[in-house]
Amino acid sequence: MKHQSLTRLAIVALGALVGFGTVARAAETNTPANPPAEKKAEAAKPTAKPTAEDIAKLDEAVGLSAEQKAKVSALLRELNEKRRAIKEDTSLSSEEKKTKTKALNEEIQGKDGKIKALMTAEQFAKWEKLQAARRAARKD
Repeated sequence: MKHQSLTRLAIVALGALVGFGTVARAAETNTPANPPAEKKAEAAKPTAKPTAEDIAKLDEAVGLSAEQKAKVSALLRELNEKRRAIKEDTSLSSEEKKTKTKALNEEIQGKDGKIKALMTAEQFAKWEKLQAARRAARKD
């Protein structure tokens, strides 16, 4: 009788070890809830060139000609490349990066920027509304 009790106790203890060991290993192999910082930074990087979808959305909102699409795409590609260069420049402080990025945005997208020179007054007014809506969406 005593031998049977010890055997049962040993079986229960062994079962508990196997069961809890599996649960513990499963908990260790789960992926973290937050992705690593490298993946977040990679996802936040602007693309070097605007996608066809970006240009199509802009065309739909503003109504660009084929020539305007090509020129606007080239300007946006230039803007993104320069933004990336500023962001990756380790010699600049955070404040200097913000200042340079703001000046670059004004040069390309501002009221007297290069994009305005490519568009009609009506198209540029639509562009400004689109940009204001994007800024508002980012703040939310």
